[in-house]
Amino acid sequence: FFDVQNKFGDTCLHTSAQKAKYDVVYHLLSHGGAPAVGPKNFVDSTCIHYAVGRGDEALAELLIKACGTDILKVKKNGGLTAMHACAAGGSHLIFEALIEQGGKDLAKDVTLRGDTPLHIAAQHGHTDVSSCILRAVGATGLTVKNKKGDTCVHIAASKGSCSLLTIYLEHASRESVRLGELTNADGFTPLHLAAQEGHVEACDILQGKGKGGETNTAMYQTLSKAQDSVLHMACYGPGDPTLAAGMVETQGVEFAMLKNRDGYTCLHYAALMNRLETAATMIDLCGAELLAAPNGYGDTCLHIAATKGHLEMAKLLCEK
Repeated sequence: FFDVQNKFGDTCLHTSAQKAKYDVVYHLLSHGGAPAVGPKNFVDSTCIHYAVGRGDEALAELLIKACGTDILKVKKNGGLTAMHACAAGGSHLIFEALIEQGGKDLAKDVTLRGDTPLHIAAQHGHTDVSSCILRAVGATGLTVKNKKGDTCVHIAASKGSCSLLTIYLEHASRESVRLGELTNADGFTPLHLAAQEGHVEACDILQGKGKGGETNTAMYQTLSKAQDSVLHMACYGPGDPTLAAGMVETQGVEFAMLKNRDGYTCLHYAALMNRLETAATMIDLCGAELLAAPNGYGDTCLHIAATKGHLEMAKLLCEK
C-alpha cells in the first residue's frame, strides 16, 4: 500500500515530504511506511533528497531516524546522494547533521560526472556548506577532479566566487596543499579560468594579492595543453586591461612574447576577440616587437583583426 505510486511516480510519503507535512510523515513511518522512503519517483527523487535539498532539517532527521543512515546512500539521477542535494541546497546545518548521522564518508562520494559535494557547492556558490565539507574531508578534497578534470577551485575561479576561493586557500595553507598548479583536462589552472572570464578580484586572490592568498609564481609558468599562458587567457577574456597589465609588470615583457601551440601571442588573442583596451595596453607595455610578431601561420595581429572584420581594432593596430 505504501509503495503505490501516482502518475508522477510519487508514493504517499513523497507527497507528504514534499509538502513538509510532518505529522503525516511521522504517522506513515510509524505505521510501516519506512520501506517506501527509498523508492524514486519519475524525476528520480527520493524523500530524503526533497528534505535536504529544501533545507528541512527536521524532516531529514525524521527520515533518517526511521530508515537508518543507509538512506543517505540512495542515489538519484546522475548519481546524486543526499549529501550532493544538501550541497546544492546550501544548508550547512543539515550537512553537519548528516555527517553526525554517519555520513562523513559520503561527503567524498562522487556523481556519474565525478562531482563531489564540494564541486556541487562550488557550482552554487555556497560558502558555509563548503566550509563544513572541508572540515569533514580535509583540504585534499580541494584537489579531487571530476571527469572534466575540474576541481572545485576551477569551478569557483571560473565563476569569480572570491569568498569561496579565500576559504579554499585558507584551508589549503593549513594543510600545505598547493592549489596554484592544479590543472584540468585542458591543462588550465584556476588562474587560467578566472583570467579567461575576466574576474579581476578572483585573479588577485589566486595570485596572492588578496587576504589569505597563496603567493606562487609557478602558476604563471603553467601552460595549458594548447600552450596558453594565463596572460593569453587574460587577453582572450572580457576583463579589465589592468589584469593583463599587472601580469606583464610582474613577469616582464618576455612573458607577453610567449606563443601558444599555434604561435599566437596574447596580442593575437586580443585582436581575435576585439579587446581594444587590452590590445592598446599590451602594445604600450611591450612595443613594436609584440605588434609585429607572427603566429605559426605567419599572421600578425593585424591579419587576425582584418580576417575577423574588426575595423576599430585594425585602426588601433595601424595607429600603433
